[in-house]
Amino acid sequence: EVSFHSGSWLVVQERYDLYCGGAHPSSGIAGYETWNLATGKRVEPWSWIRGSKGNFGSTAPDNLNAIILANATRNKDEDDCKDSVNNNSSYLLRPAENGLVFSTSFAYVIRACDEDIEMPYSKLMPFLTREGKSAVESLMKVRPAEVTK
Repeated sequence: EVSFHSGSWLVVQERYDLYCGGAHPSSGIAGYETWNLATGKRVEPWSWIRGSKGNFGSTAPDNLNAIILANATRNKDEDDCKDSVNNNSSYLLRPAENGLVFSTSFAYVIRACDEDIEMPYSKLMPFLTREGKSAVESLMKVRPAEVTK
């Protein structure tokens, strides 16, 4: 399903639903695909982040992850999710209206701890590659009336 559409940018969300007849069916978000409609090509937003690592760059560099965690809500005070969130640096990443969204993707048993952490584009500029800055500038130029969620 379409998660976000603005100007020449399109983000689609892929969901899964598994049921094998057992007591614990599974469903959730498999991932997001970001498309630049101006070029007709799929884009990997992790390529916009300097120093990202892991499979498809899904792990935030330590200095950026510290800022992401500071903006998380499920890792505060006595929240049951505090330890899980604070020990995380791997996210699903997608553009949104006001920033990039870093989504946790925990295993079934702690999926209730998942959250979308939106980082404003302005805060991300020091972490972006040249390609990332160009993409973000394009996203920031979109007027709110052009945005579809």
